[in-house]
Amino acid sequence: MSIKESTNANTFVIKVQERSRQYPHIRVQKQVTLSGPNVTIHKAKQKEKELQFMCIEEIKKREGSDITFREIIDRWYDYKFKEGFVTRETVGDYHRALEKWCFAILKTPCNDITIYDVKSILRYQKEQGISRSFRCKFKSMINNVFK
Repeated sequence: MSIKESTNANTFVIKVQERSRQYPHIRVQKQVTLSGPNVTIHKAKQKEKELQFMCIEEIKKREGSDITFREIIDRWYDYKFKEGFVTRETVGDYHRALEKWCFAILKTPCNDITIYDVKSILRYQKEQGISRSFRCKFKSMINNVFK
């Protein structure tokens, strides 16, 4: 991240780059030139923070873009098992239920899953005669996986 003042008065070149901590090969760069009579170093610093935020958001999108819902479920299963707060059987039951009922979105990248997809799964469960308490529990399972 850098702000360079150009030889012209009130002209700043702002360069920002961010790299993913999880996947070091993912890097995002942004560059903007600000110029004008009322451009100050303060405005340049504000723009630098804005660019940095945009880079971080793009990195987050790229990190999750290639991970399918099935991979997320498997990672969640491993995490919960290692965490040790619930038994292996409980986590296994959750894992099997998620794979059974989310068959339509298992191969979908996580960034492409919408609220409508989850609601359609819950609606399908209701049509199949699944109890309301299980549907509420299932919804909390999905929320837990995404958290």
